[in-house]
Amino acid sequence: MLRRTLVGVAIFAVLLGATPSMVRAQEPDPKTVAEIKEVVDRHDKALSEKNLTALMETFVAGPNTVVLGTGPGERWVGPDEIRAAYTEMFKNYDAGTLQVTTTWKTGAAEGNVAWIAAQAQCVEYLKNEKREYGLNVTATLVKRGAKWQIVSLHMSNPTGPE
Repeated sequence: MLRRTLVGVAIFAVLLGATPSMVRAQEPDPKTVAEIKEVVDRHDKALSEKNLTALMETFVAGPNTVVLGTGPGERWVGPDEIRAAYTEMFKNYDAGTLQVTTTWKTGAAEGNVAWIAAQAQCVEYLKNEKREYGLNVTATLVKRGAKWQIVSLHMSNPTGPE
């Protein structure tokens, strides 16, 4: 399941970056959308390049920042556990091979908190072996000063037809 967690993280980046419907009081806030998209673009680039330092900068460095994966026991809390999880995830994919088709998405922002929920179909490769699956993603970001960062990220695999 760790492999699917990695892709979930990449999908989070793609989906959040593709979510123009970040809303506040029913109207998109272009500045908020741009700021969050910038964080997501940095996350996605770091993930694709397997740049752990840059990737960790997209997360809040606090003890309660959490990433939840798709399998039993896949819960990483705090920077040390999240860093260790990504280090392992980097072993399970070929850089630059992820393809995501977003099938549904929504998001919102209120003050210094933003959130997203999305569903996608995914394709990735490891040593030229193609893998396909669905993924649900939710995430929360917080803004401290002028900086947005991820404080929680959760992925799950759909288990049946809609």
